[in-house]
Amino acid sequence: MLTAAVCGDLFASPSVDAVLTAIQAVTGEAGCLLIVKTTPAIGNFGLAAEKARRLGYNVEMLIVGDDISLPDNKQPRGIAGTILVHKVAGYFAERGFNLATVLREAQYAASHTASIGVALASCHLPQEADSAPRHQAGHAELGMGIHGEPGASTIATQNSAEIVNLMVEKLTAALPETGRPAVMLNNLGGVSVAEMAILTRELANTPLQARIDWLIGPASLVTALDMKGFSLTTIVLEESIEKALLSDVETASWQKPVQPRTINVVPSTLDSARVDFTPSANPQVGDYVAQVTGALIDLEEHLNALDAKVGDGDTGSTFAAGAREIAERLERQQLPLNDLPTLFALIGERLTVVMGGSSGY
Repeated sequence: MLTAAVCGDLFASPSVDAVLTAIQAVTGEAGCLLIVKTTPAIGNFGLAAEKARRLGYNVEMLIVGDDISLPDNKQPRGIAGTILVHKVAGYFAERGFNLATVLREAQYAASHTASIGVALASCHLPQEADSAPRHQAGHAELGMGIHGEPGASTIATQNSAEIVNLMVEKLTAALPETGRPAVMLNNLGGVSVAEMAILTRELANTPLQARIDWLIGPASLVTALDMKGFSLTTIVLEESIEKALLSDVETASWQKPVQPRTINVVPSTLDSARVDFTPSANPQVGDYVAQVTGALIDLEEHLNALDAKVGDGDTGSTFAAGAREIAERLERQQLPLNDLPTLFALIGERLTVVMGGSSGY
C-alpha cells in the first residue's frame, strides 16, 4: 500500500507544500511514485513533483482514471479502483523493484481497471446544513463521484438487482472479451452490512459471475463519508497483478480476495411440519380473508410509525409480509377456504415461515 497519504481539507486537494513535505519525508534513493485520482489534485501534485525534482528527488506521477460512467470524459475521475493501483505499486515497491518497474506495473493496473458507482443519496459535509435531495424519491444516481460530483444519469429504480445488472452491463462492455477479472465491491460509506450482503448476492446472479476469478469485498475500501451508495470495480489480471493483489498487507481495512464458489444446498432430512391441504372455494370466507389481508397491508406505514415510538418500527412491515403471503395464495386459489380448521392451520404455518418476530428480536 502507500507509504504516505497527503490530506487536504474535506474533498479538497492538499496544498503544494503539503505534498512536497510528504515527498521529502518518505523518499529515499529508490525514488517516489505519486498516485493521484482527482483532477483538481493533478496541478498541486504536479507542481510538488517538479519542486522535488529540482531538489534532487527521483519522482514520478501516475494519474488514475477508472471511472467509466462518463464515457466521453477526456480525463476520467479516479474512484475506487485507485486502491487496487495502490496495492500493486506497494507490492512491487516493498520487494525492492526500481521506480521504473513500480511505475510500469502501476500503469498496467490503472489502465486495466474500470469502476462505476451508484448512490441513493450524496454525503454530508460536517460544516454544511442539510441540503435538498438531488433526485426524486425512489431514484438513484449512476456515476456519482466520491466527492458528491454529479453522476452520469438518474435511474428510476432503487431495486438492487436492477441496479447491479445495469452496472455490470457497463463494466462488461469495458472489459476485454477474454481475460480473467477480479471484481471489487466497495461500500461508499453509508450502506449497511446487510445491504452489502444483498448486493453481493445480486452480483453473484449476474452473467459476470462466471468470469470472476477473485472477489474483493464487500468492504468499505474507498469511502465518501456517509454516502449511501456503492461501487463495482474490475481489474484484468495477469500473473504479477494477481500476486500483488493476493499478497498480505498490514492495512486493517484491506479485504484479501476470495474465489467465488457455488454454495452446495443440502436437502433437509427432518420431518416436514407443512400442512397438507386441498384448495377449495368459499366466496364468503374468501371475502373475509381479502378484507383482513388488505387492511394489514394498507396499515403497514401507520403500524410502523406507531411501533417506532416504542420499538424498532417494523411491526407494520412484519404484519404486511404475512398478509401479502396469504393474499397471494388467495389470488392463486391456493387456500382451503371451505375447510376452516385446515385454513387456520395453513395460515398459521405460512405466517411462521414469512414473518419475523414483532418484539424486536
